[in-house]
Amino acid sequence: MSACSAIDIEDMTQPKAFCKGPISMPVEAGKDYYWCSCGHSTNQPFCDGSHREINATHGTKFAPKKYTATETKMAYFCGCRRSGNIPLCDGTHSTLPDCVGGRKPIVKE
Repeated sequence: MSACSAIDIEDMTQPKAFCKGPISMPVEAGKDYYWCSCGHSTNQPFCDGSHREINATHGTKFAPKKYTATETKMAYFCGCRRSGNIPLCDGTHSTLPDCVGGRKPIVKE
């Protein structure tokens, strides 16, 4: 069995890997950001409320993760939804099979 076949990418009880890599976004000191935990937002990496329908349909408990920027800088938000440092990327995506998060990392300036 390949690593990809061992992962159920349609399992709605698990967060959807939006991309295999970080989503780079400029953030402003003192401002709050709400990271999408379900992976279905159309406003990646931020929440657009998509989790509400998934929670209602599948009995999950996805909720946005609040991130308060401590300084104005480029932040690297987790795109694979598997980081040990949610909502920020910790490099976990590099250990995942290629079938996870088919999009390339995103950079927004």
